Amino acid sequence: MSKPQPIEGLDSNSTLEEAARRSIESRLNEMRKFEEKLSGAADPGDVHDMRVASRRLRAALELFDRKRQLRAAHDAVETLGDALGEVRELHVQLAWLQEELAAASERDKLGLQALLGEREAKLPKRLERLQAALGTWTEDGAPTVDAALAALSVCGRLAGHRVRGRLSQRLKDVKERVKATMQSMDARSAHKLRIGAKKLRYAAELSQPAFPTEIGALIDRLQPLQETLGELHDADVHIPIVEKFLVRADALQQPGALVLLRSEMAHREEQAAALGDALVKLRTDRVLESLRDALC
Repeated sequence: MSKPQPIEGLDSNSTLEEAARRSIESRLNEMRKFEEKLSGAADPGDVHDMRVASRRLRAALELFDRKRQLRAAHDAVETLGDALGEVRELHVQLAWLQEELAAASERDKLGLQALLGEREAKLPKRLERLQAALGTWTEDGAPTVDAALAALSVCGRLAGHRVRGRLSQRLKDVKERVKATMQSMDARSAHKLRIGAKKLRYAAELSQPAFPTEIGALIDRLQPLQETLGELHDADVHIPIVEKFLVRADALQQPGALVLLRSEMAHREEQAAALGDALVKLRTDRVLESLRDALC
């Protein structure tokens, strides 16, 4: 995962309005630097990085919002983020299939080539929707964020009750999702934990100047956890794709698809076991509890 640019000049005594303005401006600038890059060819790395930047901007808009002042800006970012997500999801699938195809036997390549062709055929329409969303963002979305930021008025301190309360809620949400995932490592529970962990990390990054020690330890632990959750999520997306392909595959395509399905199911089992170990260690080390105590 790409790292955000540090937001300089903030500490626990910074006013909430100063922190909000610096944070939102920084996150907006990180996102906008990809507009020109993606206006033509959509490089997979740039799509991924802009999507992550859009999530970090949304996190800033959520953390510092008061009385829905930033809601319209949040919605504008989310709209573009959805289009980026559609393309990113397909890029991940294509990279996976290309890697599997390169390592496949001659007998198995027929099935993989057919499935790869089907997924590649979906890319042009998604890219078209992304280009339209980028145009709307440049013309309307980014100005909406600028206007909301110009009108923003919030009171308090970065280390005050408002940020503490929102971080506490993110922590509570992740703890509940950790518990649910440890009880059942199914796709739905793991995906909800993945989303919760991302939201907590992005909010924590913005709040780190106020709670540097506790949040630094949390981010160090969340990063590898998110990577494992990401691998598990990819497997949970890939497995149904192969299963559906098998239903319509012909006799020559089925052997390769079966090998691919078994491989991905084994990969999921490995990642589920790794996630279980990571969650046990997260609980044992009490990283979430240390930040919770600092917020009280």
